[in-house]
Amino acid sequence: MLKTIVVLLTALGLLSHGRSCCHGSRILVVPLDGSHWVNMAVILQELHSRGHSMTVLRSAKSWYIPEHSPYYTSVNVHMIQDETDMSFYLKILQRIMKHRQLPTFMRSFPQQFEITSMLSLGHGICARAIASMLDDPIFIKNLKDAKFDLMLTDPGLSIGFVLGTYLHLPMVFNARWANTGDSHFTVAPSPVSYVPVPGTELHDEMDFLERTRNMMHYLYSIYQQYLFINPAYSELLQRHFPPGADLLSMQRSADIWMMRVDFVFEFPRPTMPNVVYIGGFQCREAKPLPAELEAFMQSSGEHGVVVMSLGTLIAGLPMEMTEAIATAFSQLPQKVVWRYLGQRPSNLANNTLLLDWLPQNDLLGHPKTRTFVAHGGTNGLYEAIYHGVPVLGLPLLFDQFDNLIRLKRRGAARVVEATSLNTENFLEALRDMLENPSYRGNMQRLSQLHHDKPLSPLDTAIFWIEYVIRNKGAAHLRSVGSSLPWYCYHSIDVLVFLLALSVASLWALIYVCRLLCCWRCRTKRKVDFKDHMFVGRITAMLGLHLTLIIIIFVVHGCNGGRILVIPVDGSHWINMEVILRELHSRGHQLTVLRSPNSWYIPESSSFYTTITVTNPENQGEGFDPSLFSFLMQRSLEQNKMTPFWHFIEQQKDRAHTLHIFHSATLHFISTILEDSSLVTRLKMSHFDLVLTDPTFPTGVILAQYLRLPMVYSVRWINAGEAHGEIAPSPPSYVPMHDSLFSDNMNFLQRTKNLLWYVLRILMEEVFMMPVYSQLLQRHFPPGANLRSMQRSADIWMMRVDFVFEFPRPTMPNVVYIGGFQCREAKPLPAELEAFMQSSGEHGVVVMSLGTLVASLPMEMTEAIAAAFSQLPQKVVWRYLGQRPSNLANNTLLLDWLPQNDLLGHPKTRAFVAHGGTNGLYEAIYHGVPVLGLPLLFDQLDNLIRLKRRGAARVVEATSLNTENFQEALRDMLENPSYRDNMQRLSQLHHDKPLSPLDTAIFWIEYVIRNKGAAHLRSVGSSLPWYCYHSIDVVVFLLALSVASLWALIYVCRLLCHWRCRTKRKVE
Repeated sequence: MLKTIVVLLTALGLLSHGRSCCHGSRILVVPLDGSHWVNMAVILQELHSRGHSMTVLRSAKSWYIPEHSPYYTSVNVHMIQDETDMSFYLKILQRIMKHRQLPTFMRSFPQQFEITSMLSLGHGICARAIASMLDDPIFIKNLKDAKFDLMLTDPGLSIGFVLGTYLHLPMVFNARWANTGDSHFTVAPSPVSYVPVPGTELHDEMDFLERTRNMMHYLYSIYQQYLFINPAYSELLQRHFPPGADLLSMQRSADIWMMRVDFVFEFPRPTMPNVVYIGGFQCREAKPLPAELEAFMQSSGEHGVVVMSLGTLIAGLPMEMTEAIATAFSQLPQKVVWRYLGQRPSNLANNTLLLDWLPQNDLLGHPKTRTFVAHGGTNGLYEAIYHGVPVLGLPLLFDQFDNLIRLKRRGAARVVEATSLNTENFLEALRDMLENPSYRGNMQRLSQLHHDKPLSPLDTAIFWIEYVIRNKGAAHLRSVGSSLPWYCYHSIDVLVFLLALSVASLWALIYVCRLLCCWRCRTKRKVDFKDHMFVGRITAMLGLHLTLIIIIFVVHGCNGGRILVIPVDGSHWINMEVILRELHSRGHQLTVLRSPNSWYIPESSSFYTTITVTNPENQGEGFDPSLFSFLMQRSLEQNKMTPFWHFIEQQKDRAHTLHIFHSATLHFISTILEDSSLVTRLKMSHFDLVLTDPTFPTGVILAQYLRLPMVYSVRWINAGEAHGEIAPSPPSYVPMHDSLFSDNMNFLQRTKNLLWYVLRILMEEVFMMPVYSQLLQRHFPPGANLRSMQRSADIWMMRVDFVFEFPRPTMPNVVYIGGFQCREAKPLPAELEAFMQSSGEHGVVVMSLGTLVASLPMEMTEAIAAAFSQLPQKVVWRYLGQRPSNLANNTLLLDWLPQNDLLGHPKTRAFVAHGGTNGLYEAIYHGVPVLGLPLLFDQLDNLIRLKRRGAARVVEATSLNTENFQEALRDMLENPSYRDNMQRLSQLHHDKPLSPLDTAIFWIEYVIRNKGAAHLRSVGSSLPWYCYHSIDVVVFLLALSVASLWALIYVCRLLCHWRCRTKRKVE
């Protein structure tokens, strides 16, 4: 009772404190103790400085979290520190040190078992701690009455996110670890073929045995999750949450995961739209040292100083290790500052200063510091990276071994095993670090990359915390995949179904063939050549019939850089041109390769130089705009067909179109590479970068040939959406291009989507890749292939915003610039402005079908005009075809219109569009709802995305008539939900730390400054498909399991047989 009263009074205190900050938000903070608190405190201090009110739940026995602070109010609750102390971790350290003496392959497994025992104990305590909170109605009432805006927590343990879920609060994680390892494994796809599991001490370039070990550790982590962690909370969840609630789903419901990671340090791996990176946010410029310590640093002269600290948990070491380190230090010309709380070593030399605490960041930022001896905790390592100080690692427990492996791989660290440490090897490692300049050079390079960001890590953290508060969550960034069962996520159910269907169909085919053969044998004894042909034809027809059944199933359901620019024509050029103008304004020199038959790319320009590439075969004729009019007509015709024939004709047209486009591209790139004077001119220009749109691979191939860094402005590549080429794209929730699905798919839709995925691969391998094979053989070394070239781009600037796109996995070298071409509306020409103003309170409807389709069939045009004539609104319509006879006075036809300025006009009420992304992003930017009239390519897919968000309606072109078009228009104009939803999307689209165009320019200049961005490219893109998906490892482990089981059975049989024989002899 007394405890409840104390908690109540404390909670009331926090309420009054929270109310006092009227301009700030109320944030409930559930941190972890120890080193995790050190960086959480940095965020809290910054949030406090921006007017936010914070309440911290802590243990009364907390090691590091003060009860009283000027930055927050604290509430004492039961936590893990109430049942453990630091001696618990020291015991684990001692046991791990014993395991470290085992061979490399074996030691990681007993180490992992120690972690398992710790997890089992820790999660049991956490479950009891949460239960004590949830079972206290007064405590819970006061938390609810406080009306917190956000839960900020570290998911290393589960108290924060379980409590956040119970209180229905938006959640932001300050994360590095969750459950059994790195948080990425919980929230993002993590292929174990190149993503090392924590505790394995592996890197991202693994051989077969290493990948096997990595897979075994991954399977063990799943075992830990389901046998040690989840059961600890089962009773708690049953008592306090609805049926079916589970720990992982709660964890994955976080709005934003702020990962304490920087890919300067971490190996590149898949990530998600709601994951942001704040590695090193706790670092800062060095402050002046206390006078006495500064004097000691200066006394080191030209030799400098070595700094040593083993973090917050381990202050002392075994005496024999301490003596060995002290002896090694005594033989250095450098001075040493050593944080140490244990018994003073007897052989401590005069050059070594022992301190029970040291200002680590300020020491690492001191110009006299030469090397940092550290245990490998991330706080210390990021400070070392920030200040460019190489590290000599002495890892002891937890993630420290893995962390130091990452720095060692980058040539910025050495590692000494604590179990084998002696004076000689420690001194040798120290001298190597101090005398070999490569360590410092490599660390300075990492430091340069770490600092080269558009926004500091701490500002990034604060922005996203406030983003979630402003927008009451970030559900639009959370992937549907996180809520799918594992067998759905990996499409296991679909694969089993398709396998069963294939086996059944094959069995039926064989059975029918046998019946036919038996029937023929009974009717004729002799079989001539024609009979053989007859059976062959029957078999072939049955095979074709089976194929058609499957197809029907599918259908139903700094300084100026020199930049070489290879764009794609049409609407793609319109947004590339925006980037080029901005680059020119910042002093960059641009050279654009173009065809003489270009539709939109001018030969002369004030902001770039052109090189017009011609050849005798007139390569540009394949890109004739009339082709698109033909394709539109074909699309309209196909939509009137039955689903089966629609699918057949659509795939024929797609294959034909791919062949035309890629044949033209082949001619273009062949002309360039075979023109020696042009190639020499390009080489002599000393370009810093190739900026290209990889929809067609001219720029990709030329960049590889010239060996230049490459940046993409990209939405499409090969036969589909660009994410599918660079990032994991599970077909269980990532809809394929042209599937017309959303990210919420039922079983049949997931089956169709998987088949579309397979079809896309076939289209690429059969119709696209072979086109370039001879070219690559002539101009590149053996083994060169187009797909590897495409994946070698340093930065993929995706013309996507997850306000519009369904959330899906992404990669560290993918940045998002969707809507970068949008801008504030400019004043309209006087005549057009007068027309807009004449609409009065009713406003204006704007209609445009993009750059490729300027006119429509006359019956469709007449139906649209008739619908417009019945509206009280005025209409501005971009149209180049024959003027409709029934055009009303309220409709203004134009052969060109300032679309962005019209959409940004206050009189505009709706936008009738074909669904191209340029127009849709302008509509999102200005908050104008869309009535979609999709005609070809990705337009229907795009409109489905807006429709799912309640900001658009779609009218099928083939079924369009005056009545349904007018009904859709009136619904758009009279139902406020469309405009409200689009305004919400517009608000989210604008809420960014950096504008999309500034983001694009930053990353282009980043690649120029750093001569590429190889540290952001994943190793996974270079793995064969069977390695990437660990199929070879799975087959090996399965074979090993079967062989082991067979051997066990065989030995048991031998033993039984021997026992029986022995028994008979005795009898």
